[in-house]
Amino acid sequence: MSYNYSNNVQIIGRLGAEPKNLQGNGSTFTIISIAENRARFDQASKSWQVLDANWFDVFCFGELETKAGFLKKGDEIKISGILKPVKHVVDGKNISSVVITAKRLWKISPLKETSWEDNIPDFDSDEEINFDVKKTSF
Repeated sequence: MSYNYSNNVQIIGRLGAEPKNLQGNGSTFTIISIAENRARFDQASKSWQVLDANWFDVFCFGELETKAGFLKKGDEIKISGILKPVKHVVDGKNISSVVITAKRLWKISPLKETSWEDNIPDFDSDEEINFDVKKTSF
C-alpha cells in the first residue's frame, strides 16, 4: 500500500453520532464524525480547562466501511488516514474544507475498573532474570 505521507493524519476521539452509510458516484461509503477534546492546565486556578472540541468528518470505504458500521455514538476510536481538500458552494460562496479518508481504524477498548496492581505481570520468583550490563567508560 502506498500513499502520500505528507498529508498523513492520526486522530483519537469519540464518535459524535451514529455512522452514516451513504452512496455517491457509484460507490458506497460510511461517514463517521469524530470529536477530539483538548485541555490545558491553567496556572492561575491550578486546574485543567477543557477547550472546545474539534470535529472531523472521516470517510470510510471498503473493509473500513464495514468496520465503521459496528461503531456506536460515544465509542472511542483511533483513525489513521489522509487529508483530502474538498471544494463546494454554500449559499453562493465557494468554500474549501478538508476531510479525512480513513486508511486504518481502531476501536479503543475502555479500561477495566481495576487497581493498578492488577496490571503488573506475574513473575515466577524462582526464575532468574539476567540483565547483561556492560560497563562503559567516557
